[in-house]
Amino acid sequence: SRRTFNCSPILKDQILGSSYFKSMLQLTTIDEIIEEIKNYADTLDVYNSGSSTSPSNFVCQVYRIFTLPEAEDLNQLQVILENSTPTVRCAGLIYLRFVVPPAKLFDKLEEYLFDEMELKYQEAGRSVTTTIGEYVEGLLGKEKYFGRPLPRVPVKVKHQLEKELAPISQYRKRMEAHVKNNIKKIAGTPVEVFHDGQWVPGTAQDFVGRVVKGRKV
Repeated sequence: SRRTFNCSPILKDQILGSSYFKSMLQLTTIDEIIEEIKNYADTLDVYNSGSSTSPSNFVCQVYRIFTLPEAEDLNQLQVILENSTPTVRCAGLIYLRFVVPPAKLFDKLEEYLFDEMELKYQEAGRSVTTTIGEYVEGLLGKEKYFGRPLPRVPVKVKHQLEKELAPISQYRKRMEAHVKNNIKKIAGTPVEVFHDGQWVPGTAQDFVGRVVKGRKV
């Protein structure tokens, strides 16, 4: 069945009634939407500055992605999620937050939690500098986005997300240390593994997994 964009009915009506959204109906491919985001997304907020009724270009662009037939296949979004422009990537990430079932959110977004691409935006009149990884952590761990409710997460799933996200800041610090140490040989390297709520010492034997371009994790 067709995916659902889990925003409020009011926001949906505001987007569909927006002259800007209507102007984007002539854009019919993901590549065209990407260029539109690069050129006209001036905020990551849901609404334009100082308004609670005028949807931002950004959220209109995200909803336009939803209306494209190819976006039904989430694999088609990799060109957005792997883009070199942070705002474009945020559009893909917040799109996933709105359409992916809560129980599958962590699986879809986990690999971006350690993404170090710099992200700058304005919020409540102040400049914010963060990373894509921290942006994703907010999407998974917070109930609101720029003060607006995100799609509801059931209590059981919320508790699981909290458990998964709890050690993330420690993981980031350890990743930074590994990068500084420039470890080239895996076998025999002393390590600590986070298991059942505590760090357990051990020795690495080998690297198992896939190589991810751009070192997201």
